Amino acid sequence: ETLPSLLLNRLHFIAAQHEGLVPIYGRLFAQWMHHAYPRECPYPHLAGTTKPTNIFDYEQDKALLPVAAISEMQGIVTRKRRREAPVNSAPWAPQEEIFAPPG
Repeated sequence: ETLPSLLLNRLHFIAAQHEGLVPIYGRLFAQWMHHAYPRECPYPHLAGTTKPTNIFDYEQDKALLPVAAISEMQGIVTRKRRREAPVNSAPWAPQEEIFAPPG
């Protein structure tokens, strides 16, 4: 299976920022991997933009249970699928962060 041209262009964009090389230890490559393989690769949020919490803290802080009613779940399952491919509609944050030094 061939990757969409949009993904290939984004890979070239990443390389252009790094003297023709794609640092596999950078946030942009991780984001590219997420767009290419969204189920296998998590989205790499920019540092400091999220506040991870575990389920027990969530329940305690929000006084909510992380559950959905049967009708809510059925609504999600039966809604229409997207018309355009997810890669074309997925957000792209062009900020790079290097997770580890090269070498």
